[in-house]
Amino acid sequence: MLGAVAVDGWISHRDAGNTASVMQDRLLLGSARIVAEQLHVEEGAFQDRVPPAALELFESAEIDRVYYRVTTGAGQIVTGYPELALPGGPLQPETPVYFDTLVRGAPVRAVAYLQPVLAEPAVRPVIVEIGQTMNGHAALTRRLWLHTMSQQLLLLALVAALVLFGLRQGLMPLLRLRDTVAAREPGSLQPLSFEAMPMELSPLVHAINEYARRLDQYMGAQRVFIQNAAHQLRTTANVECHTPVIGPPIAWMMGGLHHQIDHHLAPALPHTSYAAMGDQVRRLCVANDVEYRVHPSLWAALRSHTRWLKAMGRPTTADR
Repeated sequence: MLGAVAVDGWISHRDAGNTASVMQDRLLLGSARIVAEQLHVEEGAFQDRVPPAALELFESAEIDRVYYRVTTGAGQIVTGYPELALPGGPLQPETPVYFDTLVRGAPVRAVAYLQPVLAEPAVRPVIVEIGQTMNGHAALTRRLWLHTMSQQLLLLALVAALVLFGLRQGLMPLLRLRDTVAAREPGSLQPLSFEAMPMELSPLVHAINEYARRLDQYMGAQRVFIQNAAHQLRTTANVECHTPVIGPPIAWMMGGLHHQIDHHLAPALPHTSYAAMGDQVRRLCVANDVEYRVHPSLWAALRSHTRWLKAMGRPTTADR
């Protein structure tokens, strides 16, 4: 933004300088024509009277010096300032030539105008020059530039205010949606309402609701898994078989009861995965202070089942 303002300021200053140059050139040409129109020959000599109107064109609040010079076709100065140089190159009648020069150490903008002497066709055309220092030009350039920049800065400020207002108004529905989401209870996965929502926010609200639905579905499945795992750990026990030599065949004939807990937790896994899984489950139970029930032998499992069956067979108070 600052770079754009700097470039615009440079372009505006250049345009202001060009405008001031055009205005100064027109004043110089107007003054030169006034002087040229008053030229006449009396008794074989040019009259060197410069009309006051030719110099009054340059009146302004800035202090500028105006130089003039009238030169005959033979190079003789009729009137004016000799230090005002002639332009380089040939001149065409009634065709102004503008040029920059130095007079008494100050920069000057000047015009040279070749004027035929209509009353004396035998007399060669004279060169009329008018020059002005650049103080007024610089002041006019500065005023034009400041005026343009003030307008552009005011317009830029207005545009920025409108943009901010538009952004605030455009973001208001999104801010309301943010407040609605922030005000929800922790853990709430209820879908957001589409009422009073702009059409532009409907895809966002739909995406949030779809995510909440999938998250609720995932959490529900996780709750079911945790409940099932807790139930299996409370009600299931492994039966170890460490009998030498015949231990593995007996474990195989028992259908893998030494991995009963692991099978109930993940019944879809192949039995070859239960050994590695069992070690991990056992470590997790120990780390979280959860009982991992194991019968050290088949006879211990049978005794435990017998005690359980007897306990279940006792009549309850309601049966008596």
